[in-house]
Amino acid sequence: MAGPIDVARETSAQPPAPMTSLATHSDGLVERRGIEASVTPLTNIDPLGQKWRELEQRSSCSFFQSWTWIGTWLSQLPKSLELYLLKVVDGGQVIGLAVFVARTLMRHGFVRSRALLLHETGSKELDRMTIEYNSILAETGREREVVIAGIDCVRAANIAWDELMVGGVEARAFEAWQAAVRDTNWRVVFRQESSCPFVDLDAVRRIQGDYLALLSSNTRQQIRRSIKAYEKSGTLSVSVASSVEAAVEYLYGLQELHNAHWQGQGKDGAFPSEFTRSFHDRLVREAVVRGEVQLLRVTAGDEVVGYLYNFVRDGHVYFYQSGLKYMEDPKLRPGLVCHYLAIMHNLKTDNRVYDFLAGPQRYKQSLGAANVKMYWFVLQKPRFVFAVERLLKRVKRVIHRDAGRPAT
Repeated sequence: MAGPIDVARETSAQPPAPMTSLATHSDGLVERRGIEASVTPLTNIDPLGQKWRELEQRSSCSFFQSWTWIGTWLSQLPKSLELYLLKVVDGGQVIGLAVFVARTLMRHGFVRSRALLLHETGSKELDRMTIEYNSILAETGREREVVIAGIDCVRAANIAWDELMVGGVEARAFEAWQAAVRDTNWRVVFRQESSCPFVDLDAVRRIQGDYLALLSSNTRQQIRRSIKAYEKSGTLSVSVASSVEAAVEYLYGLQELHNAHWQGQGKDGAFPSEFTRSFHDRLVREAVVRGEVQLLRVTAGDEVVGYLYNFVRDGHVYFYQSGLKYMEDPKLRPGLVCHYLAIMHNLKTDNRVYDFLAGPQRYKQSLGAANVKMYWFVLQKPRFVFAVERLLKRVKRVIHRDAGRPAT
């Protein structure tokens, strides 16, 4: 997990012929082809958990769309936040669920926006966890129609908003969002874009588990050299936290190494506040017994090399964070070794994908054998202040471009 790359693309939704069979009721309920969607204030999350879990079982959702993540997130949020529940129903059965946060945002000192955010808050402090593979939770095979129905409902709902912010959406899921705004005058603004490198574990199994054969010769050499250097201290081994107590111990050990590394560079790291630490403590305690968290510790003899904090859902392993013990010896590459051993460990399981998540870090590109695109974008209504913002950004880009030209 890491901050993606900023991009400056933006497009306007081009409306085709108006959609038919769409009915809006005074209570905010929207019907489309027999599908009903509603957006209502969310004041009590307790009854939502069972409904969410039931839909999860009929979905192909990511870990970040599961109640393990969403429920933990909701339980930790300040009570002062304004939350809305989107529910999409067909024939009395729930086929889509999502949570939006309504918040007034200010940027550049003059852009004031009433925003709706999908599974995020708009607060830097509260969003440090960074959600990825995000979208509206939907029944398998109905993702597209759920997103379209959901956007129709949000558009018709009695909620004052200027822009809808959606983060960490995989390219395939993003296609549904594009379709949902084609009959609107909204503008799609791409805030960020990133690649998510991953390893297809089934592909590695087809070549007899020779993962290194998929990597560049330089990366193979670094891994082999580092393993040889670590083995001077003892046998390299991987242990998996199988109990709540062990998982919490590994989590705290990871946080200690992680914080020491990033604070040594004058940065906060991923666990800077009581909010983020409390979130992960609760998530790990609840998820490890469900097999949804994989906390690994790599050792060389009695020496800790590092910890990895992974999520697991339906055979998909998501690498989330690490705590690594860096040494002065440049041959010792704890990150490369820990991930190599984690991948080899997961080859012995039923897991199918080892995903490094978003980020431009070189090691992710080196270790991942393929990648998918992830997008962070905003759906903006026509507002004068947004037009001014776009104009100023264009002027700034022109100034920077011209400043880089040689004098004539």
